[in-house]
Amino acid sequence: MLWAVITVPARVGALPVAVDGSKSAVGKTGLTGRAQKGNVSLHRPLKVSYVPRYPGRAEILGHILFRAMDMTSVAILIDGSYFIRRLPDLTDREIRFNPERTNDAIGHLVDSHLRRINDLMRSDTAQYAGGPPAADPYALLYRCFFYDASPYDRQAHLPVSKRAIDYNKTDEAIFRRTLFGLLRRRPNFALRLGEISLHRKWTIKEKAQQDLLAGRRAVADLTDDDFAPGFQQKAVDMRIGLDIASITLKKQADTIVLVTGDSDFVPAAKLARREGVRIILDPLWHYVAPDLHEHIDLLHCPFPRPGTQQAARD
Repeated sequence: MLWAVITVPARVGALPVAVDGSKSAVGKTGLTGRAQKGNVSLHRPLKVSYVPRYPGRAEILGHILFRAMDMTSVAILIDGSYFIRRLPDLTDREIRFNPERTNDAIGHLVDSHLRRINDLMRSDTAQYAGGPPAADPYALLYRCFFYDASPYDRQAHLPVSKRAIDYNKTDEAIFRRTLFGLLRRRPNFALRLGEISLHRKWTIKEKAQQDLLAGRRAVADLTDDDFAPGFQQKAVDMRIGLDIASITLKKQADTIVLVTGDSDFVPAAKLARREGVRIILDPLWHYVAPDLHEHIDLLHCPFPRPGTQQAARD
């Protein structure tokens, strides 16, 4: 574990003293890092939390003994397809193809998680430091990642009427492209896009299947609306798993907020927790499988729970 002594110019008459009371080895240079093991210089920027002043204690400005990278750093990973699918249940149906409102909802999600983590961090700090300093929650953010797939842009024919359809001009494609443009302009935000493949040309919807099996409808009664294109995302879940592992092993963040309900990420979550990273799962009020629940540290969703009075008011 690396420790460092940091000094900044103190008030006249104040000795350079570390938090533990010992004299600092750092002279009148502005900012110096020293590692405990092997006197290895710390060249990367070091994150510092200032010690609050106590009544009756000599005021020393900014002489701090701290652990390198001890300040909380948060990465937020959003399964975009899952988020877009769940969002109408958390807000209203009109948001479905509204990229501006969806972008605002993503901003609300990020903001709420950072503020809650900041409140928890300051609450913990208060137990041993006499009260936390004021902090901007966004200072905790390493980066937010949004995972989805580029819209399918080819043409096809509808299964019953045989009418031509250009997927590049559908409401879904226009919505996705506009949303991606808005997200690219967000600070500390990364868009991770996989691909969409047409795994099957058409699949019959579940309701139509049930009606056929129950004898309520005949095959001749089926329309284009009873079918859905057999799209399949490729390389999206893989990107999420790789980023969890990369962020963990490179120590780019010590807290990962994972917005998903997919148990496929259990191996990556297990790796992160073994390496000391906290995993906060946000399933957007969806059911969480026991094997996923077992490998997280905290469960939290900033949106009101569907069906509650708060959700009705919002």
